[in-house]
Formats: sequence, structure tokens, C-alpha cells
Amino acid sequence: MAESFEDLTPEQRLFAMTMFKNSIYAANGQQYEELFIDVMTRRDSRFRFVKPQGSIGDQGNDGYIPEEGRYFQVFSPQEPASTRAKADAAKKAKDDFAKLKSHWSEDFEIVDFRFVFNDKYYGAVPEIEHALNETKAEHSLNECRAFLASDFEREFMQLPVSDMEAVLKSVIPRPEHIEDIDYAALTAVLQHIVDNQVSSQR
Repeated sequence: MAESFEDLTPEQRLFAMTMFKNSIYAANGQQYEELFIDVMTRRDSRFRFVKPQGSIGDQGNDGYIPEEGRYFQVFSPQEPASTRAKADAAKKAKDDFAKLKSHWSEDFEIVDFRFVFNDKYYGAVPEIEHALNETKAEHSLNECRAFLASDFEREFMQLPVSDMEAVLKSVIPRPEHIEDIDYAALTAVLQHIVDNQVSSQR
């Protein structure tokens, strides 16, 4: 059986999560979409990503799991907490679903829509929540909600360790391969990185 997140030591988990959080903080626009696709294609073999095609783009669909009627659309502004980004996100959520329904509903049933918003751990905002709740009610969807950085993190944590390392482009240090490692020092360094990332986003 492949090594999982639960098989890692607390220090290894902290290392992996810090690296992943840094990836989320650093990624905007296309970079975040590529990170999302990388994780989701590893997470579920049924996940299909949609490559934009010329002037027609992706028609409101960055990726989907047709067997479940679940669709994803990604939005990753540089400053997600700004007033403009919140308003843009709410509008984009509704507009993208309209495009999705117009172009994809005849091919596969749409019952679940996830608006992938890189909130950089700020959390959901009322504008987006209201827009998605309205969309859910208007189109009688089973699920229609924001897919935030915390949701993305949980998907990452479900990957086998080998896939985590591929996503991070880094090897997670293993105790048996490192002699005399000072885990207390490693933990302190990683926690310092996390604290600085969080404070820099405020």
C-alpha cells in the first residue's frame, strides 16, 4: 500500500503542509489553475481537465467528473480579500455557471458546481456565498459552493506521499535517510515560515 499522509511523522506533515500552503500563497491566475489540475488529476482518475480552445475558451469548465455531474471553475486573483476581487468573484461565479449550462448540459448532467476560489486562507465572503446559493436554487443543483484553499488542502492531504512530492516538486525528508536531524529546529523553522506567510497576507 502506498505511503499516506497519516503514515508521516508530525514533522514530515508540517513540512508537507507548509510547502503546499506556500504554493497556494504564491500561485495566482494560471499558476493556481495548473496546481489545482495537478492535484485533482492525481486525486481522482475520473477527473478530466478542459484546455481552453482559442476564442471559445473552456466554456465555463476548467475540469469535471462526468460520472458525478461535478464541475469545477477556477478563479485566483492576486488580492482575494480586496473589495474588487470579491465583487469580481461573485460575478464570475454566476457568469461561469451560465456558460457551463449553456455549453455542457447537453453532454453531461450538471448537479454539482464548485467555484474554485483561491482565497489564500482568508475564508469565504458573503458576495460569493450569496451568488452560489442563488445559482443553486435557480438551477435546482444538489451542490453549488465555493471550493476554497482549505478544501484544496484537504484534497492534497488525501494523495499518496509520492504524489504529494510530485506536486511539491520536493522530497519530504525521511528520518531513516537523515542522521541526527534536529526535529525541534526543523519545526521552529517551518512554523516561522507559516507565521510570516499568514502575517504577510493581512
